[in-house]
Amino acid sequence: MQTVRVFFMALVAWNILTHPMEPVPPVYKQVYAASDHAVKDLCFISPHFFGVATYQNASSEVNVFDTKSKKSRLTFACHGEINGLSQCENYYKIALAIAGTIVIVDSQTGQKIKTYKAHPQQINSVHAHPASVHTFVSGSSDKAIKVWDIRSPIVAQTYSGHDDAVTCVRVAGNETYMASGAKDNTVKIWDWRKPNSLHVIKYLAPKAMAYSADGSKFVASAHYALRYDALTAALLATYNRKGKQEPSRGSKIEATSSLIYACACTGEKDQELIALGTDEGKMVLFNPDNPKVVPITLDVFQNRLDMLAFCPNANCLVAGSSIDHKWQVYE
Repeated sequence: MQTVRVFFMALVAWNILTHPMEPVPPVYKQVYAASDHAVKDLCFISPHFFGVATYQNASSEVNVFDTKSKKSRLTFACHGEINGLSQCENYYKIALAIAGTIVIVDSQTGQKIKTYKAHPQQINSVHAHPASVHTFVSGSSDKAIKVWDIRSPIVAQTYSGHDDAVTCVRVAGNETYMASGAKDNTVKIWDWRKPNSLHVIKYLAPKAMAYSADGSKFVASAHYALRYDALTAALLATYNRKGKQEPSRGSKIEATSSLIYACACTGEKDQELIALGTDEGKMVLFNPDNPKVVPITLDVFQNRLDMLAFCPNANCLVAGSSIDHKWQVYE
């Protein structure tokens, strides 16, 4: 967390001493390009390695990169299109969503360990529990959310309640809560210990969702970025694509013409940092609890920025574009 603290101290100093001068953006580190390969998803495999899934000619490839050496550490191929990937079992394994199947591979060798025939329709999102190392969840076009224990060959729990395809699932760290977004224009908050959703947020079809590090807040990206209390689902703030807080709009937010395609969070309490990716290929970084800190906007891609992931130790951020076939690393 030291990097996050230094980052905010620098932003505050620049804002106070040199306003209206622009604050210094994060250091540009590296560009990785997958020519002619569509980027499907990315995530951190460990604090120092991140994985990128690409797709071409009915087959996918996963590359694991070292953020320090800027070199590929591991490459392995899979038949079919990967729609999501996540680390699991404390970074020792990777969960891949391919059609209606979840494939578990060894993060050191790329060797397949097990396969789950998870859903009858396409899996759109998979996410591992940040604290419970054996647990991960999947969301599918069959409208269902399923919880898995990597030590078991069968599903641990199934949740139903959406009226259309589930497009995104995210699990809160150190909690038993998770959020699901669907094409039925709702986000639902679940407690794993209960069969029905705790809260329903209407008129919202998120492109992406992210929990804060302590699990107390979560952000959903749609036409705007919306920040909620994770336990009560109360809307705390709405942000535009420049990272500026909008006047209170209630809970009904436009579900079409999305401008914010990606979101990610790191840090806790007043040290929290939110990153947004826009349809113009820009990345916006801001502190939601300190309006005195001027948001940073970076031109990253020519087309939409639709993937973002913070390193678990907050030292690094990876951004990706499925259209530009590129991903970039910042620290």
